[in-house]
Amino acid sequence: MQLQEEKANSQNRVLLSSDYTLPYKAKPENYPIKYGVVFTVNNGEVSNEIKYELEITQLKSAPQGTGHFMIDRVGDIYINGITPDLLAEQLAYEAGKVFYPLNIETDRNGKFTRVTNYKDIHKRWLAKREYLIEYFIGDAALKYIKLMDEAMSGEARVNTTMSKDPFISVYFNGLYKSYSPRLTVNKDVMLPFTGTALQAAYAAQQIINAELNSFGAIEISHSGKLNDDRSVEDFEQGLNFSLSKLEQPDSASATGEYESLYVVNPQYNLIEAAISNWTLQLIETKSFNLKLFQVNLVNSTNKNITTNKQHILVENTSKDDKQGGGIFSKFMESLFGK
Repeated sequence: MQLQEEKANSQNRVLLSSDYTLPYKAKPENYPIKYGVVFTVNNGEVSNEIKYELEITQLKSAPQGTGHFMIDRVGDIYINGITPDLLAEQLAYEAGKVFYPLNIETDRNGKFTRVTNYKDIHKRWLAKREYLIEYFIGDAALKYIKLMDEAMSGEARVNTTMSKDPFISVYFNGLYKSYSPRLTVNKDVMLPFTGTALQAAYAAQQIINAELNSFGAIEISHSGKLNDDRSVEDFEQGLNFSLSKLEQPDSASATGEYESLYVVNPQYNLIEAAISNWTLQLIETKSFNLKLFQVNLVNSTNKNITTNKQHILVENTSKDDKQGGGIFSKFMESLFGK
């Protein structure tokens, strides 16, 4: 009886490397994988939602341990339940298409480092630019196209843009690292917000559960608080550094909170689902929620993924669910900077 219990317990244990690292075991043949993504932005009392699907393909693994992936958009984007209908939304949607397919590199921990197909993206932009100038008329359209020109001005600019992408920030977060004998590690997590400045840093305790959950999956949880020197005024002004601290060393930093839950398939240690929430207390409280899930794991009309810690629910959104236009165009502008 005791041997049976010990065997059952060992089967439920999460398998880590000798240095307590969660190894990345997937290979190119385990791909492509399609993910559904729902990104919600709450600015004060105004809430907006962007819903889309992505397909990820593993391209290769370099000898030094870096990973190479292709990310491609699948189907339409839905903004508050409908496809882009305002001219500003359509312009942002068409411009954003040039980034895909997007090839990226990750470090050995699975954290995004850079875009590797900048030349292809830039070439697509030059072709798309002519179409946009012809189809979209007016000063606002020209201003947005100029914004895109600046964003495409070099590989470093595109790297910065994509590092602020919510999906990339959450999915390529660097899960494949050592969690120490205590199965926990404290490390900053960089997350974007709807502004032109660089991401905000959150000091996060990252815990990997020693045992599989009741559905046989690995769970990794993050929780923490904003760990950024910038003040409310610095964030509101879109600064990348703390001007307030230079002028008034005792000035208070902005505050915020962060939590995430990752559900990982133990066979290949691939992310099956994740839910991430982060807040930034500015003049109006900004909160962000990103849900992602493997599409083949859930029903297309009622997407439920249940873990023993949280309930991840994604439902179809009707046209009347939310109000407020321009969320996608504003979101794209926040990626590119002004």
